[in-house]
Amino acid sequence: MPQGSHILHIADRVAVLTGNNQQEILSKSKDIIKKVESQSDKLFAPELVEAFKSLALKESFWLEAASPSISSVLTSRITLPVVELDIEKLTEIAKLFSQIIDFRSRFTATHSSGVAASAEYLAKLCGFSGRECLMMRIAGYLHDLGKLAVPVEILEKNGQLTKEEFEIVRAHPFFTYRILEPLKDLEEIAAWASFHHERLDGSGYPFHHRAYDLPLGSRIMSVADVFCAITEDRPYRKGMPKEQAVKVLDDMVKNSALDAYVVEVLKSNFGEVNEFRKIAQASAAEEYRIFYEGAGF
Repeated sequence: MPQGSHILHIADRVAVLTGNNQQEILSKSKDIIKKVESQSDKLFAPELVEAFKSLALKESFWLEAASPSISSVLTSRITLPVVELDIEKLTEIAKLFSQIIDFRSRFTATHSSGVAASAEYLAKLCGFSGRECLMMRIAGYLHDLGKLAVPVEILEKNGQLTKEEFEIVRAHPFFTYRILEPLKDLEEIAAWASFHHERLDGSGYPFHHRAYDLPLGSRIMSVADVFCAITEDRPYRKGMPKEQAVKVLDDMVKNSALDAYVVEVLKSNFGEVNEFRKIAQASAAEEYRIFYEGAGF
């Protein structure tokens, strides 16, 4: 076991025992120290217990640990190095995140890969540059990033969602946007990824943007997301055939949910886009199988 794992282990237990009540923490500190000491050379590495005890002598350590402003305390103490990534490396990291997002549920195990491939190809057909197409793929990988805030029990639920559960799911594009928002160089990608449930008439969610607020990349992402959702196979149902899928897309255009131009581009190249989706999702399905079996599920 690397030492970093041991450090995180003891830090995690101390954090759990500490709680978040700054006023009570000093009275609790001695009991916490005793509990940690009792597990020296059992749960915790002895040298780390000794390091913890030297920190625990300071009241400031406990007050900071239980402070509601702990994030600002950490920010003032730790300056992380700036990491620069080219577009290819960023694509690799985005794909990794898509697996973290999708592999939480067998129902969504290949969804982001399909959306990323479909959105990238649609962007190419709509005249985007090569770099912009890669950006669109990244946005596709990250479009459901906010679903990390949705409990697995809801993602895996077989029956109809309750109103409260549905509202939790509806919040996911908001969290996608807020997670990506601090990354100033990814503003365009954040908009493309996060607005996929907005509608041209402003009745979408969570921001209720209207057509003039939605760039072409966001409109492409919306079409790609719907296209994949209705054509991909899920464990509980088969994907729609072309005729049925086209009718759904046309109806959503009539109801001002999807952009007419992007839908026409998709319909004119349905077979090609669908093939890109299938190839991407077949690859993702194999990666999910390897992950699932490797994890011993």
